Amino acid sequence: MKSILVPIDFSATSINALHYAIAIAKKLRSSITLFNSFQVPITTGINTPPVEYIETLTEEREQDHKNRLQKIIDDLEDPFYEDQSGKIQFVIQVLQGLATDMIEEVSELEDFDMIIMGTSGASGFNEFLWGSITAHVMDRIHIPMMAIPEKAQFQGFRHLVYATDFQDQDIENIDYLKVFCELFDAELTILHVNKDEKKASLESKKLHQLEENYWFTPVSQLHFKLIKNKSAEKGLLTFLKENNIDLIAVMPQHRGFIEGIFHSSVCKRLTYHSDTPVLVMWH
Repeated sequence: MKSILVPIDFSATSINALHYAIAIAKKLRSSITLFNSFQVPITTGINTPPVEYIETLTEEREQDHKNRLQKIIDDLEDPFYEDQSGKIQFVIQVLQGLATDMIEEVSELEDFDMIIMGTSGASGFNEFLWGSITAHVMDRIHIPMMAIPEKAQFQGFRHLVYATDFQDQDIENIDYLKVFCELFDAELTILHVNKDEKKASLESKKLHQLEENYWFTPVSQLHFKLIKNKSAEKGLLTFLKENNIDLIAVMPQHRGFIEGIFHSSVCKRLTYHSDTPVLVMWH
């Protein structure tokens, strides 16, 4: 992973997401791009200010935001790669425009490996699932994106979950997560929630077939688990709560997948797990 994009709006939530990005960058020797977008409020009609004034105001706003981003970098206590090969490389980007549009634009101009964003709102996930900038970015930019709820506190990655519904890309995704887990000395659980008792035997067989691809991996590092619950959401939430999960990875086939697992009724229940980051994987 060579480069990570971290949108910053100067909120505590976005700064918190930066701490996650730094922890990952230290392990992978990645560069981090701090990105900010802004808008200049301009009146229209007879009171529209001169073009020169608008240009000056825009330049001043852009420079101010660049200075604020630089201060964030300057205030970091330990901005070094873990192997002591040097300081983390930071890049600052500031563009004028709507946040979602500008994040999409900068991600198209640069070859980022991951976007790490903070989520805000009463539960963290609430905004993520219903109309926040993070959710819009997830829809429009199909590279791995880690959403960090505002209550999350980075304490390492010790136990990750990959929620599978037996997609074609499972092996590719698991291999990706295995590398991540090896770097952080973390466990990985491949989890499927069986909602229909009649399908339990078939789904158990599918999970076993998936597990056979990893016979060479130590049992202590990789687990395959099928749990039963009439609601996939409740089953997943229960597992997160009981196992102190640090990160859950999902791979939506389309937006309906996200709405299916985290529908409006689940949004309320997610308030109990607002400290669990989500990695959305696209392939």
